[in-house]
Amino acid sequence: MKARPFTAAPAGSGLVFALAVAIPLGAWSAVRAERLADRMILGICLVFQSAPNFWVALLLLTVVAVGTGLFPAVGYVGPVSLVLPALAAPMARVTANAPLSTKT
Repeated sequence: MKARPFTAAPAGSGLVFALAVAIPLGAWSAVRAERLADRMILGICLVFQSAPNFWVALLLLTVVAVGTGLFPAVGYVGPVSLVLPALAAPMARVTANAPLSTKT
C-alpha cells in the first residue's frame, strides 16, 4: 500500500501528458489530411509505434537523465521524478494511436 502513490503518480502524469498531446495532434492531423503536416505526424507516429516501450524509456533515460542531468535517473526526488515516466509511456503508444484513429 505504501507504493501505490509512487505507482499512480507516474501513470496519472503519463495519462495527462498523453491526452494533452494526442488530442491536439489528432485533430490537427485530421484537419490537414494528406498535407505535409499530416504526413510528418503520421511518420513520427509510425516510428514511435514501431519502437518497443523499453527502448523509448531507455533512450529517454540515457539522453535526458544521464546525458543532461536535468532529471533524476533513479528514485523519487519529488515531482521532477515524474517527468520521464510521463514522457515515455505516451510517446510509445497513446500518442501514436490518436492521429491514426482519427483517420478511420
